[in-house]
Amino acid sequence: MSQDRPQPDAPPNIEIVSHKWEVYVATSAGGVMPAPSQTIERSGEANDPMKPVTPNPETPKRPHTVQRYIYSVEVRNNGRKEIKALKWDYVFSDPVTHDELKRFSGFGDTAIRPSQKKTLKIDTLSPPLRVINGSAPNSASPYEERVEIRCVVFADGSLWRKPETKTNECDNLQNWKTGK
Repeated sequence: MSQDRPQPDAPPNIEIVSHKWEVYVATSAGGVMPAPSQTIERSGEANDPMKPVTPNPETPKRPHTVQRYIYSVEVRNNGRKEIKALKWDYVFSDPVTHDELKRFSGFGDTAIRPSQKKTLKIDTLSPPLRVINGSAPNSASPYEERVEIRCVVFADGSLWRKPETKTNECDNLQNWKTGK
């Protein structure tokens, strides 16, 4: 995990304590695998009936592997107002150019009281990146990682929005959370 760049437009009194991503591999023996193709031939006399052939014979089951990626952030509410919900992004950037490479969006539908910490997660089948910059400096990660908080809905109904976030993106979260 690389160092976070400071966020001058971060929400007030909300601290990003840590962030990380992990991959989980699950295997299961499931489903019926298709059989290899086979040639159907007529043997014997021209008028003899063909032997019955099972169109989809069962073959031994093989385990199926699925990789899941969990992107998480631990946040602390250092303010005086309770947080009801927030939208956040896990962002990967090029370590040399700082260009954004990939972004995952999630939301935390959980109350975070003052002085409390909570871990929020995004669970997806999508990996961080498939291609990395070969000229990146040697470090623990081939890309920069950061978390951006986009919208925060407080218990009193007030809303904080990151300046470049679309208005309706936060309004939808606020209306959904308050049931309007």
